[in-house]
Amino acid sequence: MESSAFSRVRSLLRYARPAQVTAILCGVATALLYALLVLLLALFVDLLVSRGRIPNFAQLPVHEQQAVVRDWEAMPPEDKSRALQHVGFGDLQTPPEKMEALPADQQARWRLFQVLKGEGFDFPPVPGNASA
Repeated sequence: MESSAFSRVRSLLRYARPAQVTAILCGVATALLYALLVLLLALFVDLLVSRGRIPNFAQLPVHEQQAVVRDWEAMPPEDKSRALQHVGFGDLQTPPEKMEALPADQQARWRLFQVLKGEGFDFPPVPGNASA
């Protein structure tokens, strides 16, 4: 009789080729399923930590804020325009006739649109770098 259980199983599987292939496929499937479950657990932990909320710009770490500003400034103008239309600035493509006639929130929205579009305005400082 052979000494270890693994050697006995290997000797049994030598005689049954389909069983050997099935055992290998089941082992690979188990490894893949385990990896997917670990990934699912990581996503669930992230959901618990963030409570399902997407952080706004001011809540991002400083290095991520700077990366967002760099990426936005490097983006081509047509992509910026498409992105601004996608988030709801489509009605601001034409400048208002009288800026003073607009309500305060519309004026702020127009200024934000101009800053994001990059027309003669500089970005405000990154909130994470601001000092009190």
